[in-house]
Amino acid sequence: MKTMYHFSKQIILLAMSLLLLSITACDSQEITSEWTKEFKTESSDFIKAVKVDFNGDIIMVGTAFVDEDITTEKLLIVKYNSRGSLLWNLKYTFKYETKSLYINDTEIDNGGNIYISGDIGVPVVIKIKNDGTVVWEKAFVGTENWLTGGLVIKNDIVYMTNINTYMLNANTGDVLLTIPGSLKTTDIVLDTRGNICIAGYKFIASYDTKGNELWFHNWSSSNYSSVQLLGDNKGNIFAVTNSNSIYTMKIDSTTGTILTTAVEESYNFWNPMIALSGNNIIMAVSIDDGTWKRRVVKYTNNLSKTWSKHFDRGIKNMDLNQLLVDSKEDIYITGGNLTTKIDSNGNEIGYGKDVSSYTDNFIAIDPNENYLYLGTMKETYDNNNFMLYQFKL
Repeated sequence: MKTMYHFSKQIILLAMSLLLLSITACDSQEITSEWTKEFKTESSDFIKAVKVDFNGDIIMVGTAFVDEDITTEKLLIVKYNSRGSLLWNLKYTFKYETKSLYINDTEIDNGGNIYISGDIGVPVVIKIKNDGTVVWEKAFVGTENWLTGGLVIKNDIVYMTNINTYMLNANTGDVLLTIPGSLKTTDIVLDTRGNICIAGYKFIASYDTKGNELWFHNWSSSNYSSVQLLGDNKGNIFAVTNSNSIYTMKIDSTTGTILTTAVEESYNFWNPMIALSGNNIIMAVSIDDGTWKRRVVKYTNNLSKTWSKHFDRGIKNMDLNQLLVDSKEDIYITGGNLTTKIDSNGNEIGYGKDVSSYTDNFIAIDPNENYLYLGTMKETYDNNNFMLYQFKL
């Protein structure tokens, strides 16, 4: 019996090894959706964000033209549950008179409330309950505006940056603090002490919650334009910047000291992004060396390069809309009609092409990491419709 058990165990181990080998060696496969939903309207709609709330419900955010000459836009929000049933939709016209609407950022709090910042000729932010009821809107009339900025929600406070940076009461929309600015901002994060770090055109800065400047880096003589920020749980801030090359910086959030910088050489690139992957940093960017490609780089926490790889499976153009990393450290990038899934070693393990003739694609993962959702647009004869795909992870 002992000999038979030993022989059977060897057979089982061999079979498991062969199975593992076959899984590891298999090529990347095109992923098919579990379901697809099309939200049809009588207007031309443009998607700008996809989010998933604590219930696993999916929120698509964008704009809709409401007139035949395509000059006046409304805010459009569409919400589905994880089975693909439409829960509600909202078309909203801001109280401040406007024709154009540009959405900068969208965030969802732990109660499923939706916060959207944007530009309606002046900076604006709006809060919408998880049932589609508008709670408040705040337009900063008389304030200079840029079509960029960021949004953070924490402890019933809304942090919003555009030119100025604001703290608002999340329940009422009342302004608690204004930090005056003079440069275009692109992103905002809170460090481990709750201080506000903002980045933008040729600068990165930090302020406390009373508006006192803690440190300020101004690269007025360079081509630096900070694109995105993120903070880790060790008190560090990471920033990725546009210049003649792609610079990723690690900054001590207490002192503002730039601890280290990684450089990716490229002379024709678009929209670099960064994300945390465990203790590591992922940077993704579109580059053009004759054809458009996605370059994805994995760095250690000290910005030593682990690997750098290119992915170019029939990308339409330069657009890179989003970078996500899940708890397994799998990487997802989307834009230009293609979404790619990459493992932590840089291997492509799945991809999906959408039907959009446009290039704005946005993705989100549900809280339990069972599904990936892709939101995009489908062009029809006389308008554009929202499209939502569910993919099983």
